Amino acid sequence: MTIRWIPALLLTAACAGGGSAAPAPNRTPESTVKTFLAAARDTNVATMANLWGGPSGPAGQTKQPADYEKRIRIMQVYLVNDSAKVASLGPVDAHPDQTMVTMRIFRGKCTNLVPFVLGKWKDGYLIQNLDVSAAGNPARPCDDNGNPIGA
Repeated sequence: MTIRWIPALLLTAACAGGGSAAPAPNRTPESTVKTFLAAARDTNVATMANLWGGPSGPAGQTKQPADYEKRIRIMQVYLVNDSAKVASLGPVDAHPDQTMVTMRIFRGKCTNLVPFVLGKWKDGYLIQNLDVSAAGNPARPCDDNGNPIGA
């Protein structure tokens, strides 16, 4: 074998290891919310349903509440975003088993703070509650100061 083939073999070996492994579980509250918001942006309601739920598990698996698909679609519409950043992270008063992640969500000229409450689920976290109204009306644009027009 000549030396010129070695880089090609190394590249082939590196690419072959990729495969289609399952995504890593959301092991932190922040990564769970970021994945949820990315799924909203991508209209991936199945991923959203697997990151939102209650004490019995993700809505995508438990099929609960009965209208979970409708709720996920509503959340998706309100949470579509251009980008988002973690604004704050902390415990939920009187609920030591929950964490609140407040996200700064950017949509057009609008910037909104949206709180998410997460609970531990197996080896990761589930979004158990969020205030979609804090995301603002997706049909209402904002002025240069970030205030909704026609509010």
